[in-house]
Order: sequence, then C-alpha cells, then structure tokens
Amino acid sequence: MEFVLYEVKDAVGIITINREKALNALNSQVLDELNATLDAVDLDAVRCLILTGAGEKSFVAC
Repeated sequence: MEFVLYEVKDAVGIITINREKALNALNSQVLDELNATLDAVDLDAVRCLILTGAGEKSFVAC
C-alpha cells in the first residue's frame, strides 16, 4: 500500500494516512487502501483501532 500504513501494537491497531505532502488529502486511492486495510484487521487480535494522519499540519484534508 502506498498511502495507508497499518501496524499492531499489543491489541491496538494503528492506521496512518501517509500523504503528508498533500495534507493527507483523501482521494480514491486512499479510500480504497483504507477499505482494504479495514477489511484485513484481525478482529480476534485487535481490540482498538486508531486512525491518524502523518505529519504535524493536518489529520485529513478533503
């Protein structure tokens, strides 16, 4: 995946939108990657999901 990162720490899944140069703006590719990432979450192992954006300027721009 190019714009969405996913990692699991203990029972917490962290999804990061990683388009910092575009202020993490949503486009069809990002939405497709988010959808695929959410579908891949192991609900037996993950008890909490955190959705965040890369960088310090913006969570997500529309």
